[in-house]
Formats: sequence, structure tokens, C-alpha cells
Amino acid sequence: MWVRRDEHMSAITIERCRQIAADLSGMEPGDLSPEASFLSLGFDSLFLTQLAAAYTREFGTKVTFRQLIDQAPTMVELSKVLPEPKPAAPAPVPTPEPAKPATVTAVAKSRPVMTAFPAAEGMAGVFQQQLALMQEQLRLLTGEEAAFDLVEIAPEVTATAPVIEAAADEPYEKPALPKGFGPSLVEGDRLSPAQEDHLARLIARYNEKTKGSKAATQADRPYHADPRTAAGFDRRWKDLVYPLVINRSEGAYLWDVDGNRYIDMLNGFGPNFFGHNAPFVREALRAQLEDGFELGPQTPRAGEAAKLLCELTGMDRASWVNTGSEAVQAAIRISRTVTAKNKIVVFEGSYHGNFDEVLVRRTGKGLGRTIPLAPGIPFESVGNVIVLPYGTDETLEVIRQEADDIAAVLVEPIQSRRPEFQPLEFLHQLRDLTREQEIVLVFDEVITGFRTGPGGAQEYYGVEADLATFGKVLGGGMPIGAVAGRKGVMDTFDGGFWQYGDESVPGAGVTFFAGTFVRHPLAMAAAYASLNYLKSAGSALQNGINQNAERFQNGLNDLFSDLEVPFHLVRFGSQMFLRTGDAGPLASLFFYHLRDRGVHLLEGFPCYMTAAHTEEDVDFVIEAAREALSDMIGDGVIAGKMMPRDLTYEPSPAQTEIWVAAQLDPASHLAFNESDTFTFHGADFTQLADAVRAAISEPEAFRTTFDGDGALAHVTAEAHLDLQILDHRHLPEEECLEKRELIFTAEADTPFDLEDGPLIRPTLIRETDERAVLILYAHHIIFDGWSAEQLLEDIAAHYRGEVPERSQPFSAYAAKVADASDLDWWAEKWKEGVPSLIKWPGAIIDPSGATGAQTANRSVDAGMMRVSRALASGLSVSPSAIWLATYGLGLADMTGMRDFLIGVPAAGQALYDIPAKGCAVHLLPIRMEIEADTSFGNFVRGLQSQVAEAVEHPAISHGALVRKLNARTELGRPPLVQAVFNYRAAFTGVEMDGVTVDAMENPRRHLFQELFLNLTAHADGAEFDAEYRTALLTKLRVETLLARMTDMMGKLVAHPEAKLGQFLPQGGTGESMARPAE
Repeated sequence: MWVRRDEHMSAITIERCRQIAADLSGMEPGDLSPEASFLSLGFDSLFLTQLAAAYTREFGTKVTFRQLIDQAPTMVELSKVLPEPKPAAPAPVPTPEPAKPATVTAVAKSRPVMTAFPAAEGMAGVFQQQLALMQEQLRLLTGEEAAFDLVEIAPEVTATAPVIEAAADEPYEKPALPKGFGPSLVEGDRLSPAQEDHLARLIARYNEKTKGSKAATQADRPYHADPRTAAGFDRRWKDLVYPLVINRSEGAYLWDVDGNRYIDMLNGFGPNFFGHNAPFVREALRAQLEDGFELGPQTPRAGEAAKLLCELTGMDRASWVNTGSEAVQAAIRISRTVTAKNKIVVFEGSYHGNFDEVLVRRTGKGLGRTIPLAPGIPFESVGNVIVLPYGTDETLEVIRQEADDIAAVLVEPIQSRRPEFQPLEFLHQLRDLTREQEIVLVFDEVITGFRTGPGGAQEYYGVEADLATFGKVLGGGMPIGAVAGRKGVMDTFDGGFWQYGDESVPGAGVTFFAGTFVRHPLAMAAAYASLNYLKSAGSALQNGINQNAERFQNGLNDLFSDLEVPFHLVRFGSQMFLRTGDAGPLASLFFYHLRDRGVHLLEGFPCYMTAAHTEEDVDFVIEAAREALSDMIGDGVIAGKMMPRDLTYEPSPAQTEIWVAAQLDPASHLAFNESDTFTFHGADFTQLADAVRAAISEPEAFRTTFDGDGALAHVTAEAHLDLQILDHRHLPEEECLEKRELIFTAEADTPFDLEDGPLIRPTLIRETDERAVLILYAHHIIFDGWSAEQLLEDIAAHYRGEVPERSQPFSAYAAKVADASDLDWWAEKWKEGVPSLIKWPGAIIDPSGATGAQTANRSVDAGMMRVSRALASGLSVSPSAIWLATYGLGLADMTGMRDFLIGVPAAGQALYDIPAKGCAVHLLPIRMEIEADTSFGNFVRGLQSQVAEAVEHPAISHGALVRKLNARTELGRPPLVQAVFNYRAAFTGVEMDGVTVDAMENPRRHLFQELFLNLTAHADGAEFDAEYRTALLTKLRVETLLARMTDMMGKLVAHPEAKLGQFLPQGGTGESMARPAE
């Protein structure tokens, strides 16, 4: 029963809860904050189940896993509902014990020892008595001493495992909790918008591809309690967590219930060595099925296969079991039988099956102590297991010190999750030590057996173990296990060799090990066929598979290196393991990406090469990994370097609209020529040129061209961008500047070829020994203002000899915006109609859309900028909103219109958190509804609210909205928005090792919009740059507009709530702006 106690009584309970968690996890108590949730401490579901059980035992009240998740998720909360800890039992008063008979231990070490167990009740007692009786009968029948001496063992006193204190200079690392097979309910880090979008697209694509597997998993879950269906669970991608349901396999391939084919790299966790459904195994099974598969009688293949197994491995005798786990269990039992000792040594990082005694881990400093790995395993079950580091001199010393109690040392000679570690010298020393101390050396070759070579790891290391366990490859895909070893040890299965017609008897002491399905005819048929195939193929089979595995390892690791991804594939022979831990928790998605691309591999498990895999299969998997990692890097899911590659993608809606607009006539093409000039003072010219080349070759957008119909964008892996180098140092300063202007004019009047490219033209001019100028022209379809700034940052980084921060590929951005649409939101907002196109006073619209443009400039002094900031502060709006409002009033004054749209650019890179160079600008339409009796304060606050809403709904194509609303358009004019306002901060420079940089946008000679006003704020004030179409507006009219805006600003600061009518001419004729400003 849960009780609530006063908080001041909880301190002892909290400390006890913390100590229990520390003991169980191996962490330091000080590292476990009582206020932190159990999940945030890194405890997974397996561990929390263990912890709940430990709390239940300690406090005498039921604590459940769910309570640690929801009701009492911290130690502080838990302490409030737990009873006080049980009081410590009083120390018992020592009482004299009766004298015990001395334990008989004088046994010749040349002979194994048979243990006479302490008396037990029931069937266990009967069984023990029978063993002892049989020993005595054998001695009497043969007249010889039994092969095992009967030794009475004193009642065992429970002892703790040996403890080695860490050396003073040995760094102590807090042990990480093992990654369980159960679901992880830890709340992961929040994803960025780009990461969320990446995950959403992956889930949608993968669910559609494998919908049959997902549906089957969900339908079966009420009845089928399958741990595999929850493995890898993460709240953020729970919709990906289900196994593939496979209904066919052949060779290296699997086919799921949806008909998708996969190259299998998991290969059943190791059994698949010959390829799925190997013909010789299939034929053996078919023949046995026709003959029957009876249980109980002996199958002829059992003995034949045992002989083959011994022949290949060099062992004396073999015995069959059902699984590798059973084989290890049997090896431990007979080791204890022949040595009459109980302790078993296993090594950290090894896996020996799924029974209690080998599901252990070491906790604490130094040697620490052995505790269960999973809930449901009593601590008492692992009391005889010592867990030691693999391959160290200290481990050998501990074994030497504890030799009198150690029955066996269990070795996974090539650890499945650390195959690259092969401690040859250690294993030779271990063999000498165990032989000297009469400890059974067991090689667990369930994985390495026959995969490493015909003789397994023993053959590879040149070490003869006393026992070896086998499975996986041995069965050719059928469930099987085997124990093989020296006859002095193996005889404990059946009493040893005897024959008919003489006085021989099974003279060795035995233990018990049996099973209903041991020596199953189907399993034995498969094993016999597999062993025969291995024998006939010889080591050439393993050598060929290993060569393919080496090719695979080199190809993947080269890829990881090229992409600068902290993944690494380690290998021994055809046994491999992919390490991704340093790449962060989102690296788990890599394995879903692989399956989405037709490669079957699970996170956290080894992968294997088989005889069925071809070089083409290897290349396919490497390419799938390349595509997966490129996508993940591109969306910021993992860190890495984007490698150029050929690809095709659908352009973004904005790119499509630009492409369409550029087809109207040659002049329309020129309206999209974007241009910037960067002037470098004090740069090393050669170093600068190299930096520019490196920077412009990297972005995906700069290597893009478009189909003739604009439907597809094509990216080339190799950049074909020429940096034009000019040397003008011989020219006088005036002529040098004139040459620069001529370049501006020529470049502005030269269209880009969207089909053949390139779509960027850089020119680097050396004007003096100290000054260099980079003139950059690019088509707007692959370039915007954000890209220009980031490109300069990249140039600076390359100049400093650094690797610039990688931008994401524009194709990822295009995919994002293609899936997003706010069209319905905008259509609902303007369902009553869209404002008319702006009517410029006195302008005659040319249907051909003449785009010739000029720029009008005006400076705003620092005092006026302070006035605008004060006004903005008083009205609780931004300075940009203030200037947008005055721009709107100025246009209303100029045109006489009271309802029209102004476009406000917003960087899509920031909106979607996808830092991709390219055309990502969103032109947000802001409506100017100007009523004479509305106060300026309300007007500007309304505009700011509009902008905020528009930023939340940026996925809008002007053309699509016009079509949906059936809005009026005019030939030769941009749809929806004709006037644009852009408020920006001035360029503040980049760090280039003493080099100073100036940046400017080059004057436009052609313009798509009809009036584009840039307001650039800097420390000394601001600059107006108003670009306008000369066919529609005069310079005088534009300059008058700029003057009118600054004049209004001066008046508004004194009267922020003045009515808008005070700033507009009566009747809306627009005539007030026909005069130049004073």
C-alpha cells in the first residue's frame, strides 16, 4: 500500500533510494540527482524494472515500473509515497558451532573430481544418491578406482567475488548502463524543425513501403508477446518500430509481405553463412521430411554428424543440443562436474546466451561485483560468476589467485561486438594458466565456429580448448547447438567409451543434460549437410567470403571518412559490427534509412557476410549507406560533410515560378540576375583565389541546372565553375573603377542558360597589391541574399585554412517546402478578394514587361534612426514595422490607393531551419488597408501582427494563390505583389586574419518587381536603396517617396497616435507627390 508521509521524514528514504539505484547501476550516488527523473538519469526500461523490484524488496511495498515512469518519476516523489526503510536487523549474538568433519580435499590433481552434493530433499536428493551409488558400483565392477574420486564438499559459505581496487593512477570511468533489448522510454532531445521534417518524411515513406509489416505487427501485439517488436523503441519515431515481416528468402535476399526485396546483412544474427535457403540444405531437409522426423529414437545422422564435427574441429567427442545457449549451459555444467568447483569466469563484452548465469555485468570500480543484467534474474543466480576485463594481465592474475574455486573460464574468442580485438598472447597465457591450475578452458564458438575457418577460432589462435560450443553456422539455418571437447571432459555426458562383448562399462562419472528435441532429425540432416559442404569446400570458402567482407569494410569506412561521419565498421573475417555511438542518438535512424533503401540491418547487432553475397550486393549496400547519410547530413540529423553527387529533384515552388517568369522574354531573364561585390583589403591574392574556388564549388545549388520545361533540377557531382581572374594593377585608380563598372554592365546584361549552366559567374580582380575585388553574378533561381552572406563566411573560413560550417543541400530544402503548403490558409484569409494591382501614377503598362531598372538612394542620419527606434519602442513594435508602415503610407500618398499589397522577404533558411544556399526567399504578401480615421499606432501594430502570421504560414506560391482565388493579373506584371520592402542590418565584416572586407549589392539594370525598397541600417544611420522599373516610375517620383517617408517619421515621433488621414491628400488623388521634396 502506498502511503504519504511528511516531507521532513523523506531524507532517509531518498538516500536509501539513491544508494539502491547506485548499487544496481554501478554509478556513483553523487551522480544520481534525487530531483531528476529516472528516465533522465539514463535508466532504460529493463533497468527500471529491476529497480522497481529492488525497491519493492527494500521497502516491503509494491513498486512498479509504471509508477517510476508516471506517478513517482523521481526519488524525491517516490520517497513521499514509500514507507520508511526497514530497520536494520540487530546483530546476531555469536554462538559456538558444533565441530564439522574435515572436508576431504586430498585428491590427485591428475584426476577430475566427482562431487557428492550435500543432502537434498525430493527428486534432487534421489538424483544425488543415484550418482554416488553409480560411482561406487563402477568401482566394484571393474576392480579399479573410478575415474572420478567421490569428494565430500563442506557446505558452501557464500563469498563475495574478488575485488580489485583501481590503481591510484588508473582513471575511473563511470560505467554506462548496458543497452537493453527492451524499449527505451527516455525522453530524447527535442528535434529541430529540419530534423522533425526529415523524420516525418522518413516515417511516411517507410510506413507506405512496409505497411503490411506494420499492420501485421499491430494486429498480432494483443496475442504475441515478442520482444523484437519493441526493440529500438523511441517515442519520437515509434511509428518506425516494427520488424519486417518476411515471407520468402533466397541467397542474400529477403522479400517482405509487401513484395520489397532486401539485401540481408543481419543474416539471422549469424546462422546464415551459405545464403538463405541453400540448395544442399534444402535438399537434405526435403529428403528427411519424406522419411519422417520422429522424436525419441536415434537418427542415423546424429553419429555421422558428430564424427564430422570432431574431424573438422580436432575435438575428441561431441554432443548435440538445441541452441548455442544450451551448449554453453552444458559446458558450464560438465566443467563443474569434472572439477568439483563452482566459480565461472566470463569476460566483459562477451555474449554467451540467454540463461541466467551468463546474463551478467560488472558494476563498481575496479573489479566491482557481478550483478544480473536483466530483471527476473535473482542475485543469487550469479553469485558464482566472476566478470573480468578481456585481454589484460590483471585478469590473468585474478584467475591465478582464485584458481582453487574456478571451474571454468568461458571465452568468446572473437567478441561479437568487438571483432577487431584479437588478444592472441593473452589467450596463449590463459591456456597455459588454466592447464596449470586444472581449470576447464571453454571456447564459445557459437558464432566463430566454421565462420572463422574450418577449425574456428582455436585454429586461428593456435589454442586447444578443453571444450568448445557451436551453433549458428553449424545448422545451415536450422536450430541446433553442440558441445565438443576432450574425452576426459566430454565423458561426463555418457560415462565414456565402452563396447559390447567384453567387460567394459561406462566408467566416468556423469551429470545430467537432456532435452526432448535434442538430435531432432531435421536439425541433424541440416547439420550433416552443412558439415559435409564445409569439409568439401575447405578453407577456400571462408577465404572468399572474408575477401568480400574486407571489400565491404573498406568501402564503408572510406565512405564514412569522406563524409566525416563518426561511424566505423570493425571486422574479423566475415563477422562485422557497425559502430555509430559517437554520432549521437539520432544515428539510430540510419538503420531505418537502410531498410527503406533495401538493406536489412538492425542497430546494435553484428552483421555478417555470406557465401551468397556478390560484389554487386556489396556496392549496393555502400551506395544505400551513401544516400542515407547524405540525407541525414543534409537535414542536420547527424554531423558530417556533404559530398557532391549527381542527383535530380523537383524544384521548389519559388524556383518554378522564377523559371516560368524567366521564359517570358530575354529581358525577363535578366531581371533575375543577382549581384554582389566583395572588396578585400590586405589579402594574399593567391590564397584568396583558392578560398573563392573552394567556397563556390561546394554548394549544391551552384551545381544545378534545369530541364527545358523546368520540371526537374539536376545537380552534378563535379563543379564546372570557372573563376575569372583579372589583373588591373597596371591601371590608374580611375580607370580601374571604370573597368569595374563595365563589368557590372556586361554581367547584368548577360542572361544565364538555365539548361546548360553554370548559373553563377564569379570574377576576381586584383586592382592593387593590397586590394582585390570579387564580383559575383548568379541567377536568382539558385541564389539569394542569405546565400551571399554565407558564401562570404565560407570564403573567409577557407582563407583561414578552416573547414566552413556545412550548409545543407538545397534539394533537402526543396523537398521540405514541396511537402508544405499554406495555400488554404491564405485562401481563407482572402476569401473576400485580393487587392488590385498597384496603379502607378501616369504609368502605361507595357504587356511585354519591360524590366529595365535604376536605383534611387537616400541616406537617413543617425538621429532619424534614433527617432524611429524610439517610436517603435513607444508603440511596442519593431523598427522594421515602423518603416514598413511609413512605406505603405508613402505608396498610398503616391498612388491614391487605400488597399494594396507590399511584399516582405523572409529567409526560408531561417523559417524552416534548413541552412541551404539557394533561392529560399519567401515573399510574404502584407496587406495595406489604410483608413483615414485609423491611428498610426493601431495601423503599425496591425501590420506587425500580419507579418507574424505570415511568417507562420510562409509556404505560399503567389501564382497558385492567384489561380485559387481567380484574382486579376496583367501581362508583363508580377502577380499579387508589385512593391517590396526589405529591412536589413548592414554587413559587419568577417574574420579573415587581418583582412578587411567591404560588401555591397551591385546596382540593378533589370528588375522583376516594380519597386523594391531596401533599408539598410548601420551604426551611423541607414541607407535607402530603391530599385524601380524605369518604364513605370521616374527617379524624381521615387526620390520624393523616400523624402516623404523620412518627413513622416519626424512627425510621427511626436504624434504616434495621429490619424492616418493627416498624412494623406484629401480625395486620394496622389497629386501631393508630384512635387519634388524640399
